[in-house]
Parts: sequence; structure tokens; C-alpha cells
Amino acid sequence: RRELGSWFRYDRSGAAVAASDFTVIVGASLLGGLFFSALRGEGPLEFSNWTALGALFGVLFVLVMQLRAQYQPLALLQPLRRLSSILTLWCGIACFLTVIGFALKAGHMVSRGATVSFLAFGLIGIVASRFGWSALMRRALADRRFAPRRIALIADRAWFESCDIAEDFAPFGISVAARVQLPLAGERHAAAVTGLALQIIAALRGSQVEEIVVVAESNALPVAEQLIDELRILPLPVKLMFDRKLSELVKRPIRGFGNDLVAVEMHRPPMTLNERAAKRLLDLAVAVPTLILVAPLLVMTALAIR
Repeated sequence: RRELGSWFRYDRSGAAVAASDFTVIVGASLLGGLFFSALRGEGPLEFSNWTALGALFGVLFVLVMQLRAQYQPLALLQPLRRLSSILTLWCGIACFLTVIGFALKAGHMVSRGATVSFLAFGLIGIVASRFGWSALMRRALADRRFAPRRIALIADRAWFESCDIAEDFAPFGISVAARVQLPLAGERHAAAVTGLALQIIAALRGSQVEEIVVVAESNALPVAEQLIDELRILPLPVKLMFDRKLSELVKRPIRGFGNDLVAVEMHRPPMTLNERAAKRLLDLAVAVPTLILVAPLLVMTALAIR
């Protein structure tokens, strides 16, 4: 099997894209400064100022994107759906740094024209990078070029028989190195699950398996919970994979009520109060200044048509 290398794994793609974003932003900062300096015929560029500005912008951008789970592989595979988030965050960080620079009276350290060039080059670079990474990941999925990650899969016999495991997991760089069947429905008592867990621990200790995945159907959650608790003795990550019924619930937003109660949002209003406020703020912060900037062009166009 062709591989992109031992480092390029499906679950590590987010870190690679984050590093790429930071590099693109710092590079756009230097490019904006060089472009505007050359345009105005100014002296040598102050690389330290523009490197610092790009690094600060890049750190803020990457951190917020990470907090908003925008570096998850599924998010990276859907760049069109994430454009609004990228644009909103980009404008927000630009406004934030502008306010900070005004408060610290640091506006003289960077040129306004060069800053606008940096913001334009950076946004174009980030968007182009997103589409490039999406195309690369889709090609890697189609060609099964992600580096393999060996897992031990624990599931019901019916689940093993209902799907082609090797074909389903291979595009994501997952190699099923071990398969373990859960006890039958009539034999799922605590002693049987404990015995199965001891066998799994003995078999996987010292092996090359890197992860354990337990497939839990809606009627086998107590068994999966006990089994996962028994497997904590192993120094391996253990993940719980749900069936389709439970997956739909897990994907929805949740709200906790104390330590024991959790509510799943099955239906939501079109826009919450905070979302409406954010949209209005974006309109005022971006749309109004943009209209003011292009107003002379619009007036000239109207006069020319007249």
C-alpha cells in the first residue's frame, strides 16, 4: 500500500493544517509589508514588526480555531461550510488587534496600507490552503494513503457479519489488527465480561496495537461500559463507537443539569439571541465600512450609467 509517510495520519491532519495556517499568516504578513513598501518605494522593510504581527495574529487564529473544533478531520473535509466561520474569526481578530493597537498607541509601528494588504493576502491564503488540504485529504482517503494505525475492534458477531470491516476502516488509515466478539445476548453477565476483559488484556499487553475501539449498540451499553472500565488498566486509548441510532444523538448539542442529568437538543430555533447579536455586529463592523469604502465607486458607476 502506498503511504504518505508514518507522520501523515487521519487523526493528525488537524495539527498539520494548524501549522500550515500559522505559516501562511506569518508569510502573508511579511508579503503585505513587502508589497506595500515596494508600491510606495519606501526603504527596507522592518521584518521584526511584521513577523511579530503575523505571529500574534496566527497564534490567536489557530487557538480560536482549535477551541471551535475547526481542525477536526471532518471539518477540514468540508471547507465550503467553514468559510463563514473563517471570515467571521478573521474579521474579529483584525478588529481586536486594531483596538489593542489603538489603545497602546502602537499604530505608528505598522503601515495601514500594508496591514490591509496583509489581511487580504492572509485571508486568500487561508481559504486557498483550506481547499488544498481538503483536496489532499480526499485524495488520500480515496487512495488509502493515510499511514496505518493498528486497532483492536470489539463488537457483536452480528456487527462483524454486517459490514466489511477492512474496507470500511482502511481509507481512514485504520488497520484492524485484532477482532474480539462480545458475549452473546444471553451470556452478558458481569463474570463473563470480566473474563473477556482479562483475555483481552493478556493478549494486547506488549503487542503493537495502538488503540482499542468498542462498538456499542443501543442494547449493549451496560456491557460496553463495564468492559471499558476493565480495560483501563492498559496504557492504550479506548474509544466507544456508537451505532446509527446513538450516533445521531451524540452529534447533537447537549446541556448538562448537575452531575447526572444531560439534555440533548433535538430541535433548535433558527438563530439564538447571541447568534443574532453576532450577525448584527458583523454587519455593522464589516458591511457598513465596506459600503463606505466602495461608495465613491458606486457613485461614479451610477453617473457613468446616467
